Amino acid sequence: MNARSEPKPPAKWLDLLRSSGQWERLVEMAKRSLAVDPHDPDTHRHLAWAYVNVNRFEEMAPHVEFLLRSEPDSELNHHLAAVYALEMRDFPKAQEHLDFLLAQSPRGATFHYLASVLALRTGERCEARESIRRARQMAPD
Repeated sequence: MNARSEPKPPAKWLDLLRSSGQWERLVEMAKRSLAVDPHDPDTHRHLAWAYVNVNRFEEMAPHVEFLLRSEPDSELNHHLAAVYALEMRDFPKAQEHLDFLLAQSPRGATFHYLASVLALRTGERCEARESIRRARQMAPD
């Protein structure tokens, strides 16, 4: 239990807050959950995505680091890490995570889209076009 002896919010609540786009509330509930169980990867993931959606990218760092340490082979974690690295303009790190993602899921449209964002931010227009073409091929809708 945490210092205030509050129970950990049910994981289902965090799922519901995320699916309904209640990002600020998700930040609040995920922080409460981590106060009770600081080693819960799902809660760290929820909190990191909430920070993405409220444009508080710097606050993602400890959660992304925790996830990569605790589950280094998870696509979910590398996806978050790629988004974080892109937002922090750490392009070599973003490339590293995208390389992992595309090797694991070469048909992942989202990963090709992120590769196009990286290519645009680094001035690689031809690569950006090719990544967008691949993303559209994988997910035409």
